[in-house]
Amino acid sequence: ASYKTSGGLHGVGSSVVNALSSYMDVKISRNGHVYHDRYERGVPVIELENNLLPVIGRSKETGTTINFLPDDQIFEKIRFSSPEIKSRLHETAYLNPNRTIEYADYRDGNKEEITANNGDFVAESETDFIFSVAGEELGFVGSCGIILLLLLVVFECLYMSARAKDLAGRVICSGMACIVSLQSFINIGVSCGLLPNTGTPLPFVSHGLTSMLCLFIGMGFVLNVGLQARIRMEREEKA
Repeated sequence: ASYKTSGGLHGVGSSVVNALSSYMDVKISRNGHVYHDRYERGVPVIELENNLLPVIGRSKETGTTINFLPDDQIFEKIRFSSPEIKSRLHETAYLNPNRTIEYADYRDGNKEEITANNGDFVAESETDFIFSVAGEELGFVGSCGIILLLLLVVFECLYMSARAKDLAGRVICSGMACIVSLQSFINIGVSCGLLPNTGTPLPFVSHGLTSMLCLFIGMGFVLNVGLQARIRMEREEKA
């Protein structure tokens, strides 16, 4: 586990970083002591004490802290790119879901805890792929619950269409049933990798004011058709 999460700075990795850096400073916390080592352009500058690294303090923690600066005589640009570093850390967090990586950029004060749950691996997680997020957070039962609720909305629209007394009402209710069912099928199919992404939102779930507003207006028409059918039935019973 420590090998996978050490960021590559072990064995050959640390040797390469040392060779390409103007300096590399290493602090190792182990067995209650903090050991220190430092290299400048690959040359060690810390003298060993009895063939051991000097102890500079005590600590109950364990781990290794490595600070280094790329050599400006080798690289044209030595300024680190924050998005590239965070992207790499997100990948590491995804491969190690039980680890929490603390990212800090002291140039702008940006700090962030990176875990597998906030790795930002799903594009458009609030719209096109909202069903993927729901599946992760709610599991199989929750995903089936969302599908069941959407099916109930479709069946209710079809039921209203069957009760409508005129062609306009049947067209409105059937149209809303088709819209909800088709958008749900496409969005869930895209999230499951069965269909190509078309940017279709998941009805009543995806974030987006335009889609939500249009669906609410459409459902208002459906409810009005059902209300008119109910009023007509009551009048016929009284007559």
